[in-house]
Amino acid sequence: MTDIAEQEVIDIPDMDVEAFNEFATEQGWSDGMTLYVPTEAKVA
Repeated sequence: MTDIAEQEVIDIPDMDVEAFNEFATEQGWSDGMTLYVPTEAKVA
């Protein structure tokens, strides 16, 4: 049996760290720790 996770790509406009943290908190993605915008340069 193979489970395939559903994926969703969310287009997030350019925003600063504070705006991204507020957005992530509203989406329920944050546990309260500071999050950073996942840019290609930061992820690579």
